[in-house]
Amino acid sequence: MSAMFIASLMGKNRPGLLKDLAEKTHEVGGKWLTSKVNHLDDQISALIKIALPETQVQPLKDIFSAEPAMCVVFSDGDIETAPSTLMEMVVDANDRAGLVNEITQMLDNECVELVDMDCQRVGIAELGRSVFTARLKLKVPNGHNGEKLAEDLERIAGDMVVTVV
Repeated sequence: MSAMFIASLMGKNRPGLLKDLAEKTHEVGGKWLTSKVNHLDDQISALIKIALPETQVQPLKDIFSAEPAMCVVFSDGDIETAPSTLMEMVVDANDRAGLVNEITQMLDNECVELVDMDCQRVGIAELGRSVFTARLKLKVPNGHNGEKLAEDLERIAGDMVVTVV
């Protein structure tokens, strides 16, 4: 019988970390179905959806958990979700405190899942201020209009421009 779970890893990266974890998964008869990995300085965060024989779940979890300087959390990988569409948007605005909070609150109110957010704050010397830009990957429930969602986001700030990609 086969099992599925998601391993969430976060901590100090080391050379060969992902290669070693992938090899150990393969050794116990498992495979990585989907993964999302991010690096920031010497830190790593990763979400890995794994399928493997049910008898090998605990041994593999023990291997992942034994990794030094790493926080690992496991969750069920068989969760069913409502039908949705993936959508990308680019958000540009004058920078100010609270923008990310307001964007995520609005998305949550619309039942839109934020799959990925890559945001930057860039200082513009000529303007004497900084600007905020973000690329959003969203999982939008079927039936939601992307242009309407962009208009709703633009209402957060008068200078915000949202482009559906």
